[in-house]
Amino acid sequence: MFEQEITESLSRFASRFSQDIPDPVTFDYRSIEPQFGVYGWSVTADPDRALEFLDLHDVSAAGLTVTGSGSTRITTPALFQGVPTVTVMIDGVPTSVTSDATGRLTFVVILRDSRAAGTSQLRVSHSRVGGPAPSEGARFCSVQMVFPD
Repeated sequence: MFEQEITESLSRFASRFSQDIPDPVTFDYRSIEPQFGVYGWSVTADPDRALEFLDLHDVSAAGLTVTGSGSTRITTPALFQGVPTVTVMIDGVPTSVTSDATGRLTFVVILRDSRAAGTSQLRVSHSRVGGPAPSEGARFCSVQMVFPD
């Protein structure tokens, strides 16, 4: 009886877990790894940075906030197919970025050395409530994608 119940349960679990679940529209993610991917986003942090967390907040097609140190290369998922150039606002400074053949953008944000004194916080295009407080010396960087008219 027990084996039969387990067998029946496993097939229901397998059926449920085999269903595709769409990526979230917005997410937060934290990693200590210098290179990682999440929901189609690829992130490569400065390998010489201190061993610390890199935080991505309010990640969406409209932008994200990055907290950490060192230079960080970010590649979006294929969000910009058919859009050859996108203006990326990094710390409020517009930069034109060309999408690749698949519609992905790659850009670099420069985050302060974690040993530097103080923190910087930049406004994002939308408000964020909650989330972990930045570590001492961490830098917030706001990235906003601006679609051409």
